[in-house]
Amino acid sequence: PEVDETAVNEMAAKQFGPLERVGGFESRWVDQLLQNTMTPYYVYQIKKEDRLLAALTQVEFYRDVMVPKIKANDYHELKMAHETKNMVFIAEVQLRSCLMRNESRGRHFREDYPEQNPDWLKWIRVFDDNGKMALDTVDVPEEWKTQT
Repeated sequence: PEVDETAVNEMAAKQFGPLERVGGFESRWVDQLLQNTMTPYYVYQIKKEDRLLAALTQVEFYRDVMVPKIKANDYHELKMAHETKNMVFIAEVQLRSCLMRNESRGRHFREDYPEQNPDWLKWIRVFDDNGKMALDTVDVPEEWKTQT
């Protein structure tokens, strides 16, 4: 197969960029900020729209401002830089999904929607829409509905 050298160089720059960065943020520090944002009980356990939106604003800041400036001094820190980028992505997925689900079910408890909604028996699908995160729902198959 033919290899597009430009694409290879772009991928290499993306993968090894943190090693070449002189200034920036350490991934451990961004990890700690992310944990401080996501793990309080009022975000992770007992959810409410205003608190989820506040956490999402912080996570978007980490994604847009801090993650692109994470630096690495060696390959171990490079691995951690990529892990941090992925954790920020997953935090955004979780928060957007929690905001979309306007009900409480199982471990997902919304203080502003404390009851189960039988009409909201759906799976949330997260996908890339021209470079932006998008969400929609898929109805749960009938054979799974008796398991709620």
